[in-house]
Amino acid sequence: MKPGQIFKSIISSMAAILVALFQVALAQEGGKALPPPEKPASLMLARALMCEGIKEFEPHNQTIIFPAALGQAVCFTAFDPVPEKTEIYHNWYKRDQPRASFKLTLKPPKWASFSQIRLQSSDAGPWRVDITNANGKVFKTLRFSVTE
Repeated sequence: MKPGQIFKSIISSMAAILVALFQVALAQEGGKALPPPEKPASLMLARALMCEGIKEFEPHNQTIIFPAALGQAVCFTAFDPVPEKTEIYHNWYKRDQPRASFKLTLKPPKWASFSQIRLQSSDAGPWRVDITNANGKVFKTLRFSVTE
């Protein structure tokens, strides 16, 4: 036999073994074909809010009005499911001008994270946080105000 013929013979034998194994699996399942594998779930934002702080890994005092004297504003996000390790961004804007961007890493099966900024009286005015993926797709925009 030539080397090419040997290779074809091996491949044919392997194919026959796989068919036999499949038939055995079908017989063990009562003759029912197994359902096709499910499509992996896509990343989903389950919860997003602005709050005064984080306590015991949960958002504390949800709000959309932040007195500058409070000293900080916090953006909290929770994703479920997280099918694979993924990076998201919290992009902070004051009066539509970029002020800060935080890259956050999410890990399966679900993940919550937050970012925060320090506030001063000069920060008074309208703000927003765009929660995006690495390609810039916006999951959600959170709007809030800082007061003096």
